[in-house]
Amino acid sequence: VLPIFIALSVVGVVVMRTVHFIGVENLFHLMVGTYHRPVVQDKVILFLDINDSTGLAERLGAIQTKSMIGKFLFDISKSITDFGGEIYLYKGDGLIALWDWGEAVRDNKILRAISAIFETIGRERAEVERQFGVVPRFRVGVHGGEIVVSEQGDTKRSIGIYGSTINIAARMEEAAKAHNVACVISGDVVA
Repeated sequence: VLPIFIALSVVGVVVMRTVHFIGVENLFHLMVGTYHRPVVQDKVILFLDINDSTGLAERLGAIQTKSMIGKFLFDISKSITDFGGEIYLYKGDGLIALWDWGEAVRDNKILRAISAIFETIGRERAEVERQFGVVPRFRVGVHGGEIVVSEQGDTKRSIGIYGSTINIAARMEEAAKAHNVACVISGDVVA
């Protein structure tokens, strides 16, 4: 009985860690081959990036910066998932989140998620300042439209998104930086 228990425990831990890293939905789609061939979908994409992360890294050092960014991303992730979004990718000092188009605009969930992100950071402000001596500022860019979703890679598989929609979402985040504002949303999503 003990060897069976150990084997099932090991398998259970591997499955739980895999789900934790890539998500239940991505694991499901990879297993059933949903995106083995490219699929066109309507999505709303949110890019979020911390302002002046290089300056923060010089000020805090690599370990403290990683800890601060880790806390920041942990804190805001729930704001995204609570309003129907999914974290597509953590990218250094930011993230990319996706919503199905209908889900994002239903009851203004994309706007409510953005508001929740700012509220969460406001609520955590004192604790972050106490721990790190600084509260990171960030910017958000949002755009929506058609994207192509497909499996990518060989030795390490993932689900990739492609198309001008993701490029424009990245440009919205860059526009927020250029205009020194917290959030820029494209006219397509606003409409």
